[in-house]
Amino acid sequence: VNVLHRNRRRPPGPVKVSSCAAAGGGGGGGFAWVSKTNNQVSCATDEDVGAIVNLQTDAFHVPMEGPLSVMDSLMKQQFNAEVLSLMRSKMRAQWPTKFQGRKPEEARYTVVVARNEGGDVVGVCDVCEAKVEQRLAQSLSEKHGTAVDNYVFVSCMAVAPEARRRGVASALLDAASELAGEWRSDGGVGSAAGIIGLDVYQDNMVAIKVYEANGYTRATADPPWSWAYGQ
Repeated sequence: VNVLHRNRRRPPGPVKVSSCAAAGGGGGGGFAWVSKTNNQVSCATDEDVGAIVNLQTDAFHVPMEGPLSVMDSLMKQQFNAEVLSLMRSKMRAQWPTKFQGRKPEEARYTVVVARNEGGDVVGVCDVCEAKVEQRLAQSLSEKHGTAVDNYVFVSCMAVAPEARRRGVASALLDAASELAGEWRSDGGVGSAAGIIGLDVYQDNMVAIKVYEANGYTRATADPPWSWAYGQ
């Protein structure tokens, strides 16, 4: 797994159309964007959960092959239920509308969605404040010449097949950058360094090209034997 990072910068593409006000829907709000490719980007709402779960299930489910392929449909249903359970937990802690009253030292977390012109969810990613694990902290500190022990982390990114190569991933990454800047401005657990990070498999060259085009560079990589303990 490659661990990529970039310094937070002002997004050049999307245009901010509303900032940091709750936007109805029981769990979303925060901000909204319209990108140059007409992708609407905002914090997810409770009403988006079903579409998000189906999108992530399709993106991350690994089909069973060979004799076990007859069980693929059942296993996908089980995976879908697991994704749904996890997404409900995420929405209970969604920033900003469900973050009120939390302690300042608690990490912020939000789910960001991209919609097409028709309003359908075509992309999603998670954005959170996080502590940097030791090996990555050392690499980042060497690159930046100062101690780095926290950052904003992007994960679980998925884009619908019909929406790929239309700027959806870039719009989501720009939204993550805007969130990092907003969290940094009022002091947060993971945003003080102004660094955004994500993980990607080293053989996923399509994704790596997208990330590099958005200003990410490789910070470190898992050792070749890391598969032995499930990474």
